[in-house]
Amino acid sequence: MAGVSYAKKIYVPDDYAAIQEAINASVEGDTIIVRPETFFESIDFSGKAITLISEKGPEVTIIDGGGLNPVVMCTSSEGPNTVLNGFTITNGQGVFAGG
Repeated sequence: MAGVSYAKKIYVPDDYAAIQEAINASVEGDTIIVRPETFFESIDFSGKAITLISEKGPEVTIIDGGGLNPVVMCTSSEGPNTVLNGFTITNGQGVFAGG
């Protein structure tokens, strides 16, 4: 049936090496599952209603911003269907204190 899309599961780093790459490739309703690892990057949900979860929890799944930028950004009208769960977020730098 044309025009119908189904939510899919995307695995990092299996399907995409970086979390942001997986976010960029996702569409509304997708779930991104991140395997245990430390990811040195900053991420931006870009207004997408997606679920980003760790596979094994925050003790072993870390997003490290390197002290240069905010680690996680939700600045494009994200809502309650944008979910981040199960990560340690560290080394962020924000413009107005925080990050």
